[in-house]
Amino acid sequence: SEYKAANKPGTDRRVTAGDLDYLVDITRHLIPGGKDASTEVHFFRGSMFMMMTAINYFAVRVPKGEKRTALSRIGREEIAEQIEKVASFILWFYDYMDKVVDNPPPVGAYKDIVN
Repeated sequence: SEYKAANKPGTDRRVTAGDLDYLVDITRHLIPGGKDASTEVHFFRGSMFMMMTAINYFAVRVPKGEKRTALSRIGREEIAEQIEKVASFILWFYDYMDKVVDNPPPVGAYKDIVN
């Protein structure tokens, strides 16, 4: 079967340079070396680290080649979508704090608040 072929002893699963470089780049922004993290960075960290952990978990279990490339591409697309979603909630939250909008974003501690 395809599963047995992909999991036979000696299958190369090492993650090498280029496989998941975008995860390293994101980490550099989420953990600014020697600097205090901004409020926005704190908003992103939890959800981003969970996604990055999941992508890495599966990447080291998928043999090098077409399937790992597809996994990396899908992970990158999902991370980009997550960044856009979190960013929109952050902006919505700031608008709520500045009284530009009446309702907070429907996430976290605010998800059950109805004004």
